[in-house]
Amino acid sequence: MKKLFTSLLLIGLCASSFGQSTIANGATCPNITITDTKGNVHKLYDYCNAGKYVVIDFFAYWCGPCMATAPKIDQFYKKYGCNSGNVIVLGNECDAAGTLSDLHGFDASAGLDTSNSYPSTYGIIGGATNGTAYGITAYPTIILVGPDKKMIDNDVWPISTIADIENKFPGGVLTPKACAPTFISEIENSAIHIQLSPNPASDKLIIKGEDMTDVVIFNQVGSKVISLNNMKPVNQKELDIQSLPQGMYLVEVKTARGSVTHKFTKE
Repeated sequence: MKKLFTSLLLIGLCASSFGQSTIANGATCPNITITDTKGNVHKLYDYCNAGKYVVIDFFAYWCGPCMATAPKIDQFYKKYGCNSGNVIVLGNECDAAGTLSDLHGFDASAGLDTSNSYPSTYGIIGGATNGTAYGITAYPTIILVGPDKKMIDNDVWPISTIADIENKFPGGVLTPKACAPTFISEIENSAIHIQLSPNPASDKLIIKGEDMTDVVIFNQVGSKVISLNNMKPVNQKELDIQSLPQGMYLVEVKTARGSVTHKFTKE
């Protein structure tokens, strides 16, 4: 009953408030990490350092206006290359109790193809923390961050068509780009075979691969909890994870061929 009351209260805020980040236009934005539903880790500063403009959609899975706006953001995402060009589009579900199931339900209600939409995270694995970092109190709040890490627009709203998003960019930045059928990183990663066992794991996690040099484990909010770097290339590594709290984790493994990320669950 308490959860229902809270959700109804928040829906009221969603319908009656204007979203806006507390990060002022022109101010430096805090770095955040978005771990999407495929386990890919997106770090804002990595994109900025690569010269990208970044659009972030802060939303809540129960928010009606968010569902109405998401298809337009998705249309923008696909028009400008599905994150393969100089514009990155990310989604951040902010409800502290938001789950993967909630996010999939949101996508279905919004008419999005979960397998081919802009990468998004959800509340319990860091989305709520990201929303707090940006002072998000109403939804949706869509922001635009420049390559200099400064806020260009802390409230891209209203969005009736994708032109309302496009008009927030400096002149000459946007160039339509077809989405590649397969991302370069996916082609590279298809040649990297990493095995985690057991999964779920409780005390030990065994990682098998070829010529592994770095192994990093991230928790649900994107913080490193185990980091082994610049190792002599190995084909197997056993990690003691007994002290880690229960939950979902991401393992990033680097090899001579590149890097790949996998999920595992700690029981």
